[in-house]
Amino acid sequence: MSKPKKDTSPSVASDFTFSYSATPRPSAMPPTAMGPWGATSERLVHQAKAGVAMAKVQDIREAMGLSLEELAELLHISMRTLQRRESTDVMSTPISERILQFEQLLEQGHFVFNDPKVFQGWLREPIQALGDRAPFTLLDTTFGVAWVSQMLGRIAFGVYS
Repeated sequence: MSKPKKDTSPSVASDFTFSYSATPRPSAMPPTAMGPWGATSERLVHQAKAGVAMAKVQDIREAMGLSLEELAELLHISMRTLQRRESTDVMSTPISERILQFEQLLEQGHFVFNDPKVFQGWLREPIQALGDRAPFTLLDTTFGVAWVSQMLGRIAFGVYS
């Protein structure tokens, strides 16, 4: 009985060189990014815990083209609660966190479409890859915001969606 010959051919693994860069290609990043879509995770956590001022909430609402009623629905609070808030009032941590997610989505949308009006229109148009739903209808959950963000990323990288 003969011994099996030892394989001396180079393995695929030894011939393969893998290089990883944590920095995305420059064209995929927004011009002023300090991290993904403008803020570091540490800063976002701090901002959410400190609370977002109602003035910023109004700015984001207007930039996204949302009515007060639509924003109230997305935040799961009453419209009357939003109406009572003064511009200097600070929102709770969970509401602030959602507002900051919307802000990141807004920055991503402006980066992808280069036009706030086009992004606002895109939010309201049904998309086949989202189950024929308009992205706006998914923004009432964190998972929906992540799904919409993923779709924007696919568009930015030219992936058919």
